Amino acid sequence: MNGEREGLRGGVSPADGPEEAAGTPAPVAPADEGTEHPAGTMLAEPPADDSGPDAPVDAEGPPGVPRNAAAARAVVTRLLELWFRGRDGEGPADFVVADALLVTSELVTNAVRHGGGLTGFTAEITDDGLLLTVGDASTEAPVVVERDPATAPIGGYGWPLVRRLTEWVSVTHHLGGKNIVALIALT
Repeated sequence: MNGEREGLRGGVSPADGPEEAAGTPAPVAPADEGTEHPAGTMLAEPPADDSGPDAPVDAEGPPGVPRNAAAARAVVTRLLELWFRGRDGEGPADFVVADALLVTSELVTNAVRHGGGLTGFTAEITDDGLLLTVGDASTEAPVVVERDPATAPIGGYGWPLVRRLTEWVSVTHHLGGKNIVALIALT
């Protein structure tokens, strides 16, 4: 914990333990949906409709933060559709979209279940792929728990799955919680 950001490449960790770094601030609030940004990036934000139980944004949570994993997946789906629209019919392969949505679901669900609540969410397309930032209120890093395959335990598969499906993932701590940043290749 020397204040530097530590990332994983190819889902491999030196000891298959938690990856962490300190001193990175909370994610910046995303810009308007579909807004082009420098360096070839594009950010998406959940719509601000806060009516009804299926509202994508939690009216009582931080502004622009999806209410749940389904709303976060909707943000990512919309971002991918906007990004690939008009690119000569080229879009991401179905498995790439499925991986992106699975990683989104895992990170958001874990923030809600184990991280003290979702405090931030951004989805951004960069030259390297889909960059997700998920903030939560816990300072504890995700862990890999050794499992006995014979007992078929429930749970505990999300973090290894995220690490396997991403190009890299990092955990950064800040006052009041942490951010998990994951890059999913779109090719």
